[in-house]
Amino acid sequence: MSSSDSRILPRETSSWKKLSEGEITLKVGTGEMVSVKAMGDLKIGRLVKSGLLNQLEDNSLPPCDSCLEGKMTKRSFTGNGLRAKTPLELVHSDLCGPMNVKARGGYEYFISFIDGYSRYGHVYLIQTSLSFENFKEYKAEVENELGKTIKTLRSD
Repeated sequence: MSSSDSRILPRETSSWKKLSEGEITLKVGTGEMVSVKAMGDLKIGRLVKSGLLNQLEDNSLPPCDSCLEGKMTKRSFTGNGLRAKTPLELVHSDLCGPMNVKARGGYEYFISFIDGYSRYGHVYLIQTSLSFENFKEYKAEVENELGKTIKTLRSD
């Protein structure tokens, strides 16, 4: 609707309905529904009070199963979960990327390995999301250093 098309229509041929915060639907005289995101200084409530607009009846559809499921909340996790009692009993790993800006050498990803007991971490920069070689390198390094083996690797 351009500025030359904007005009206030008589009450009999126009009405409005607020759909959500910041979005309003206007029914213009031709029966066409127009969605308006930003009304600027136009106050719909003031137009209704002054008699220039009628409010549309609420004929909302019932929510679908997917919408209801998406709005459901889950209970909080109970318990503290598995805590490592010795080094390398639990190692957390996460792969991050691709990054918006490449690092020197063309690295777009990084992978981290964090020991659940000591919280000591290793980070490897990698060029592709293929990270198994980095895990083998990390595994060899820490197992040789500590004389223990990794028991659990937790990754998302």
